[in-house]
Amino acid sequence: MEQIIEYQAHITLPENFVLIQKDEYKALKGLGFKGNCVSVEDFRKKHTCLSRPMFNELILLNPKFKKMLDIKENPNGCVAYPKGGSSGKYYILESKLLTFIEENFPEIFTYVGKNEV
Repeated sequence: MEQIIEYQAHITLPENFVLIQKDEYKALKGLGFKGNCVSVEDFRKKHTCLSRPMFNELILLNPKFKKMLDIKENPNGCVAYPKGGSSGKYYILESKLLTFIEENFPEIFTYVGKNEV
């Protein structure tokens, strides 16, 4: 025979707290990067464990991805490459590059074990 005990409790949250559903929290958290334009260094340090040369090799200058990322090649891209070659300043739309890395992670990191990260 199953026994059931019901218990009711009241919990008071501090005024600076709010209770929301997990899905809503994740959606709001994702908006935190939306529209942020950052430098390569800021993005790389904040979101990857890659050195600058590996970040360039695996993502920014990788021929498989460059046309997808470059806003001159793709209106839905997320990287403004330097005008005068690789020595200029890059501009990255943070949210879009994060999404790109998440969606292409296996392809980006297929040969990392062969190279130093």
